[in-house]
Amino acid sequence: MNEVFLSFLTPLSVLVLIVLTRRVIFSMILGIILGGVLICGGNLAELVKFLAHHLLGVFYSFQTQTFKSSVFYLFGFLLLLGVLSKLLLISGVIERFELWAKERVKTQKKAELLVFFTGIVVFLNGYLSAIVSGGVARPLSRYSSPQRMAYIIDSTAVPVCVLIPISSWGAYILGLLGNHISHLELFLEFSSAIMQSFYAWFAIIAVFLTIYWRVDLGTMKEFYTKNSSNVVGSLSPYIPSLWSILFPIVFLIVITLLVMFSLGIYRSHSFNLWKILGNTDMIFSLFYGGVSTLAIILIKYSSKLSKKAIFSSFVLGIKEMIPLLIILILAWILGSIIKDDLKSGVYLFETLSSFKGYLWLLPACIFVFSAIISFATGSGGGSLAIMIPLSLDLSMQTHSATSLILASVISGAIYGDHASPFSDTTIISASSANCSLQSHFITQFPYATLVAFCSLVGFVIEGLSGNAYLAFGGSLALLVGILFLSQKNKQIFR
Repeated sequence: MNEVFLSFLTPLSVLVLIVLTRRVIFSMILGIILGGVLICGGNLAELVKFLAHHLLGVFYSFQTQTFKSSVFYLFGFLLLLGVLSKLLLISGVIERFELWAKERVKTQKKAELLVFFTGIVVFLNGYLSAIVSGGVARPLSRYSSPQRMAYIIDSTAVPVCVLIPISSWGAYILGLLGNHISHLELFLEFSSAIMQSFYAWFAIIAVFLTIYWRVDLGTMKEFYTKNSSNVVGSLSPYIPSLWSILFPIVFLIVITLLVMFSLGIYRSHSFNLWKILGNTDMIFSLFYGGVSTLAIILIKYSSKLSKKAIFSSFVLGIKEMIPLLIILILAWILGSIIKDDLKSGVYLFETLSSFKGYLWLLPACIFVFSAIISFATGSGGGSLAIMIPLSLDLSMQTHSATSLILASVISGAIYGDHASPFSDTTIISASSANCSLQSHFITQFPYATLVAFCSLVGFVIEGLSGNAYLAFGGSLALLVGILFLSQKNKQIFR
């Protein structure tokens, strides 16, 4: 019992510190030190060695004895994203987009729906969806708020990727299932699990209804923008054409997809879509797309912008992304300590195994534990990697429906990913919408938790009745009813 308590002490301490101090980096550093003390005791030399080992482990794989190229590609892409944002701002493209939006998007609802549907269209990867939607959202935040835009981006990106199998998340889940389910049953079980992944469906529905009914839960209403936009530096007198607004985003998507599919075909030696998605490298594709887009933008605007303006965009863009990179490094270190050293996931599953006698509660319990792991580690993918093999074992031992158990794991992992301030997608969504991580975490949490509660009710209903349609309909009606009442009596969940 003592070991179980200690395994949960670090993530709980970080959560409490973030809530109390609202300082994410400070809280995460203290959490990492606390985790190190729990593992190393009072030995200062061992503690320093332990922390140095985990810091190096962010960039270097001790198993393969090689540097983790994906980490450098991701950092490079994020820095490129910062530079691109500032370059487009200084070039006047963002200003032109605002003028275009003023003519066509004149209400909060239209602005938010545009961002929402952008997230649905760009479904192949959660990172790409968040980044592209953020590019659309930034100039439209004056009609809403960066916090609402960040919520819309974050709560659309991953759920859509999970529900559409031809995505990085779909390929990842299929890869995890491949060692446990026969190829004949794989697609059927996965398709059935997608239909029962209540949180993914409800998250998307909740975003749409929140926009349509203008639902403000918790402190969201406090962050509305008062007809202002964050502009850094002076704008160039040059005003580009409307195509210049769309060109960088379209070019980034096209090049990223081209590299992604080309790499997948080369590695898999196949034109099978599942094999292509399973063998490609999305992070490298994003980096290559970012480099190509930056090169094209520089060529396009080099004759219209001064060298000083271009240099300023590089400095300001990189400077803006440094805190994000620090948070990502700390998140990976903290997740590694919680998963590999404190073994919180193992203890969670051992606790879960003691509830085998209550089979009707099994989907709901797995949903909760999957969410806790995802929240604590800041990684929905990490939670899936831990919970899918273990839960499928439990499913076979208890003769429970595999698709339902898998759906509860997926739903819990997405909720934990949404609710966690350590999550990559949470951090990137906040950054892409020009919103602070603290305010995004505080404002999104009530929405995500409401959807999680309704999803939990759905898993309890299906566990009791065995009827997926009854569970989906009943829990969806609950969600719609609560959101409807919220728009009539705003702030009731504050």
